[in-house]
Amino acid sequence: MSDTQTLRIGTRGSDLAMTQCKTVVMQLASQHPDIEITIIEINSRGDADRNSRLDQMGVGVFTKALEDALLADEIDVAVHSLKDMPGKLDSQFEIAAVTEREDPREVLINRWNCAFSDMPSGARIGTGSPRRKAQLLSQRPDIVISEIRGNVPTRIEKALGGDGSGLDGSVMAAAGINRLGRAGVVAEHLDPNIFVPAVGQGSVALEIRSGDENARNIASSAEDRSARIAATAERAFLRRTEGGCSAPIAAYARPLDGKLIMTGYASALDGSRVLIETIVGSLSTPDDLGNELASLLLSKGAGELIGN
Repeated sequence: MSDTQTLRIGTRGSDLAMTQCKTVVMQLASQHPDIEITIIEINSRGDADRNSRLDQMGVGVFTKALEDALLADEIDVAVHSLKDMPGKLDSQFEIAAVTEREDPREVLINRWNCAFSDMPSGARIGTGSPRRKAQLLSQRPDIVISEIRGNVPTRIEKALGGDGSGLDGSVMAAAGINRLGRAGVVAEHLDPNIFVPAVGQGSVALEIRSGDENARNIASSAEDRSARIAATAERAFLRRTEGGCSAPIAAYARPLDGKLIMTGYASALDGSRVLIETIVGSLSTPDDLGNELASLLLSKGAGELIGN
């Protein structure tokens, strides 16, 4: 850091990213009232290009610009939605904190405000996620999946059929909907044992340059132990399976009654074949549990399904 009394925090400029960042700033400021915290908006490739499919834009589409700013010493901390981060970080970076996890589930929004099972045959559901597409089609092969891009408010508008897009609904992360105060548009919270969330969904990560002790000491005050344990297990699963943004793969870990319960998911892109397994392990060894679950799915053919 250039000044021990100043902390420069970088974030994307979307409504959701700014809301997440401001929440982090309030948390850090309450713990470090003597430090001046400034927010610096960084435009990512994923924000600049609103037309290309996200699964075809490569790894780090929402994170690389922030990491470049870290390396250029333009910011001291980058605030990310953890699910946007690759499973393996470059050695130049570290995650200094994982904040308290929001609701990790998926939610359905649609113009009828009805449950997923009640949507009419042929309903057009918008999503840009191969995982969500596979999960939707595995349960309802009679619906139509359409590509959708845009920030959360834009996707909500499209999902409600109010912009002339022709969509009937969409599936999104509950966390983003909740953080923006839009929970009233949710028609249904989807079962996370079927619609397994993306790795890290609902969590916010604070990334710093490796070895930056000043930034680490400040950022780490936002750490939530349960969220870190779950994130560690899920990210170990992601690394072991070598799943990327174009792979229909997911993992969801949650501490319960002194144990760590973890569900893993892999499927064919069209949802015609699905693998879902749940195992239980120790809170003290989340890496081991993530690797064990990944190995189990790989032994059942997950590698072939996700293109490894």
